[in-house]
Amino acid sequence: MEKKQLIKGWKDLKVGTYERLLTAAFDPEDPDGAFKMAALIYNIPYEAFLDLPLPESQAMVKSMEFLQRKPKPILVKFRYNLGGTEYDFKAEAQQWTTAQYIDFNNTPKDPAKMADLIAIFLVPKGKTYNKGYSYEKVAEDVRNYLSVSEALAMSDFFMYRWASLIRRTTTETKKALKAARKDGAITKEQEKEIAGKLRELTAMYGLTT
Repeated sequence: MEKKQLIKGWKDLKVGTYERLLTAAFDPEDPDGAFKMAALIYNIPYEAFLDLPLPESQAMVKSMEFLQRKPKPILVKFRYNLGGTEYDFKAEAQQWTTAQYIDFNNTPKDPAKMADLIAIFLVPKGKTYNKGYSYEKVAEDVRNYLSVSEALAMSDFFMYRWASLIRRTTTETKKALKAARKDGAITKEQEKEIAGKLRELTAMYGLTT
């Protein structure tokens, strides 16, 4: 087996490996647990991992120490080359299509499904969202080629933009509600009901307005 290059930090760990790590079941009482985790991270079948020279497997286990530290923030980019395909990162609300907005709302905000979420905002260069290309291939490219550091930078960026959009929309809607009630277009009870739904929306994302 060809010797694996050591993964030294979050910048070297791919999203797909991270997702598998989050969904794997490791027994904390298992004395071989660290070796099983290293086999998963380096994508080596455990039976094959057992045949590695001990210094090599120990080096792989030691390399996992970075998992105990938080990823360092990095700057987001607006174009990524993943497996030879150029992708534009569509993080600004003004760049979204309605389909992207709906798909974002309907996709679980689960770290174990990070690739599915990021694939919504990575569009092949020159393409329109979900037109003339495979969304599934984008998600697979994210899993295989995007690092966790890059993925977290992207997630933080578009979640910040998303939160800003919600705050702005909520503020404008409240103003419109007050104007509508003043003009008699809606009742006070209707205004309260809609305002309550707005509070539920902002609370869903941990926001205050």
